[in-house]
Amino acid sequence: FDGRIRLPLGASRPPRADLERLLTHEYAHAVIHRQARGRAPRWLQEGLAQVLEGRTPDPALAASAGLTLSGLEELVTDPDPRRAHAGYEIALFVVADLLDRGGMDSMRALLARLGAGETIADAAPRVYGWRLAELESQWRRLLGG
Repeated sequence: FDGRIRLPLGASRPPRADLERLLTHEYAHAVIHRQARGRAPRWLQEGLAQVLEGRTPDPALAASAGLTLSGLEELVTDPDPRRAHAGYEIALFVVADLLDRGGMDSMRALLARLGAGETIADAAPRVYGWRLAELESQWRRLLGG
């Protein structure tokens, strides 16, 4: 995110509900970027933007056994649309789980710590009480990996 909200509208205008979701998603990126001062990993940005636009995780979602957050970061930015879509779905699941664990107050605290210069590996245990490796293991188990 470079500080500009872009709306890929094309020639025809989308239905109002779709436009509202798109605006919410893109505005969420701006807020996340500002709160974390550009230091939020892409999976966190995309997962939180999807939650804020009103999406919920697919209950049938599954992931590979070797999934890590760094692997998720690569998947979210993959040029293959199918792999990128899978990355977005998993990012949504991961962020929804973090919100279930600590609510929006904890998410704001995580973004603030990132904005203060902490890494996600340092900030997550301070906010959620779990190291990232422990969270990854729990997510893999929940996703059938």
